[in-house]
Amino acid sequence: MAENFEDRLGRESGFLFDRSRGRFVVRSSGRVVPQPRMKAELLKMLRGPNESVRSLTQRFVEGNLPMVNWARTMRQQIKELHGAFGSMAFGGVNAMGQAQWDLVSGQVLRQLEFFERMVGQVLDGRQALNGALVRRAAMYTQAAYVTYENSRRAFLTEEFNFTLERRVLAAVEHCVDCVEFASRGFVPIGSLPGISDSVCLTNCKCHFEYR
Repeated sequence: MAENFEDRLGRESGFLFDRSRGRFVVRSSGRVVPQPRMKAELLKMLRGPNESVRSLTQRFVEGNLPMVNWARTMRQQIKELHGAFGSMAFGGVNAMGQAQWDLVSGQVLRQLEFFERMVGQVLDGRQALNGALVRRAAMYTQAAYVTYENSRRAFLTEEFNFTLERRVLAAVEHCVDCVEFASRGFVPIGSLPGISDSVCLTNCKCHFEYR
């Protein structure tokens, strides 16, 4: 069964989702959780899945796991993890309607398409069974943050009628694309590429602000 990350946020961080504001708030005070803190909590929750995928792929690389089993488990983890993180942007699975699931499913399918491309590269020898494959596999867990952020972008745009967005750099090293996107300031929503649509790919830790 997939982990309920929204419940985990409540248990470990004391956050709950306030749909009237479209944001997570601190349960004890009702204050909106600043996006950098929210991002830090989400990335912390990805550490376990990241290690799980690395361990799984290392077993495959070492010949201790058949490829069919590795690929099947990876597909399941991608579906569950991205589905869970995408739904958090809308307030959790109980807040999801068909339109919201359709949007999140599109994000999940995109990741699965990338994964199948990697599987093909393993089969034809373009991707060797080495540490590079372990690192590539781990990118699919890191990308769950991307699914959350892009789902959040859609939710805030549709529910709160924001018209402007800007990309905010994280306190990490930045790629040239993200620096350039952030330098544009507030622009009409949809003018900026989505999170990870940059040379840093799923390593992107930027977020959007809206008004």
